[in-house]
Amino acid sequence: MDTFSRNLRDHSALIHARIEEHPFVQALFQGDIRREVYGTYLLGLHEIAQALEQALLRSDRDPALQQLHLEAYFRREAIAQDLRHFPTAQPLRPALAAYLNDEPDAATLIAAVYVRYMADLGGGLMLRPRLQEFWKLQEGPDQGLNLYRYDEDPNQLRRALREQLNQVNLSVHEENACMEQVLRIFQLHWEWFDQLWEL
Repeated sequence: MDTFSRNLRDHSALIHARIEEHPFVQALFQGDIRREVYGTYLLGLHEIAQALEQALLRSDRDPALQQLHLEAYFRREAIAQDLRHFPTAQPLRPALAAYLNDEPDAATLIAAVYVRYMADLGGGLMLRPRLQEFWKLQEGPDQGLNLYRYDEDPNQLRRALREQLNQVNLSVHEENACMEQVLRIFQLHWEWFDQLWEL
């Protein structure tokens, strides 16, 4: 049986795979990245998280978004803690942050929720032990890896997010708009990774 979250995954499978092959992403997972570049990456994630969380809070009266309970997925404060541990190369404002600050509609926000929170709970958790190994970091809240620490089981959070998305009451037109926005948001990530790769 097709579900909304599965349709989002299938619709974006090609660009998702392409993102995973981006040189910046490959370098990140291979540990071939300077700490100040990772710090700049965190700074961009913080701007995106802040824009997304603020937009979600502003839109909490939207009927579709009212069905989502997302506080457990918010990462802004965790990223702010991590930024204390890493220098930054230079400010690079991700276009996605500006996109989410520009009065996004429900389709854009749902797409951003899908892309960002699934990324944090998927690739982000795979990245955490690699960063610990590359930079000889110990386990604990003061090592600069709070982005990847959750109060609840990440696998359970991922399942719960899929279930929430599947229960959102959207028309066919709204679902299609979400799918197109997922592609747009992945493309904005690609453009941001291009900038990071040039540092």
